[in-house]
Amino acid sequence: MNDKEALITLSSFASFGPVRLKLLLEYFGNAAKVWTASHQELETTGLSPQLIKNFLRYKQKFSKMNYFDRLKRGNVRVVTIYDADYPSRLLSLQDKPILLYIKGSVDILEKPTIAVIGTREMSFYGRKKTEEFKQ
Repeated sequence: MNDKEALITLSSFASFGPVRLKLLLEYFGNAAKVWTASHQELETTGLSPQLIKNFLRYKQKFSKMNYFDRLKRGNVRVVTIYDADYPSRLLSLQDKPILLYIKGSVDILEKPTIAVIGTREMSFYGRKKTEEFKQ
């Protein structure tokens, strides 16, 4: 598994949010080393025993082929912070995302944009206001 694949794979483990993932990358030096870290190596990071156990169990069950096939079938491309086509406007952010899951063209992120962030279950009011912004 190369480093980009390892980074994408690590991001699929829900308990490794962006902050924890960044800390692990800093500690181990790259994503491949995080993915292949032993129980003992993970203990040295300060992760809780339960989180380590959950991660190791996740690694055993994880199917790289299935995960990447699912991304491909969904026409989802992943751009990491290390890729040349990572949006330059995002690079200036202090808490820039390590990777982006993209459907469509990443070029749209180079243009002035607005983001609507909220819950997965949008209220009627939220939907109405989003439609107003869109126009």
